[in-house]
Amino acid sequence: MKIKTFVLPLLAIFVLFLLGAQFEGCQQQQKQEQVVYGLSFDFVYNAPPEEIQVNQHFPVYVDVYNKGGYDLQAGTGSFYLLGIGNNLKNINTKLTNTHGLNAKTGFERLVFSSDAYSDLTLSNAFSFPIQLVACYNYATITQASICVAKQEGVCSFSDVAFNNIDSPIQVASITEEVKGNTLYVYIDLVNKGSGDVFMPESDCDKIVENDINEMLKKGKFKVTIQAEQGFVCSLEDNIGNSIESLQGYARLGRITCKKNVANEQAHMSNFMIVTEYKYVDSKKKTLTLLP
Repeated sequence: MKIKTFVLPLLAIFVLFLLGAQFEGCQQQQKQEQVVYGLSFDFVYNAPPEEIQVNQHFPVYVDVYNKGGYDLQAGTGSFYLLGIGNNLKNINTKLTNTHGLNAKTGFERLVFSSDAYSDLTLSNAFSFPIQLVACYNYATITQASICVAKQEGVCSFSDVAFNNIDSPIQVASITEEVKGNTLYVYIDLVNKGSGDVFMPESDCDKIVENDINEMLKKGKFKVTIQAEQGFVCSLEDNIGNSIESLQGYARLGRITCKKNVANEQAHMSNFMIVTEYKYVDSKKKTLTLLP
């Protein structure tokens, strides 16, 4: 009986330890999912308040931080307040960043209004959603070192070293293989952010209006590959035709580059991928007007 009395508390402690480890793992996973790869933006607390009396005056502020690794130039980020309609007065519905936002440190407070109010005539509380949309220019620069050879030996195809700057669109993997005399380099790109990517020349005003022609530019970005002579990549032109070039457009997924290596001496070579795009992300908030 003494042995059983001693073992049961140990089992209980072990179970609690496992549960705690799982909980901590979940917390770590949640923290990882909250990483911001480009601009971080949101309403300032209580500006606007969630509940607003008719004819109550209040500010509407949005704080914008550049958490990514690319400098955002002044005037290249557009921010929209959607869903305002006639519910609020004396409020801007579009602003742009007036200052450059440097990588990792850039900050700006946008003042959509310092004195907004509602003059609706209400007999009951009225709730409506508003949406804060950011549409901004961004880019990803990925540096890699690849093995250029007809077969592995001096260098390896299986361990391609690369690094991205922090940004929404990122290279997830680079792999190589040789078929005959042709070296193939496969570049897999993913969207690490919570928003959508558009071609860099897309019009932000038209995107928020869901213009059909701008929606056709969704999911595509401009790509420039800097590689040694002889490489070409399977890309698209600006209207979607297939081309073989070192500059063009691509979609999320795989880009394939190739080079004839029949007469190549095995060596390591620098390989740089630059992607340019508009990135569109949003936040939502519900406001309640009180009579």
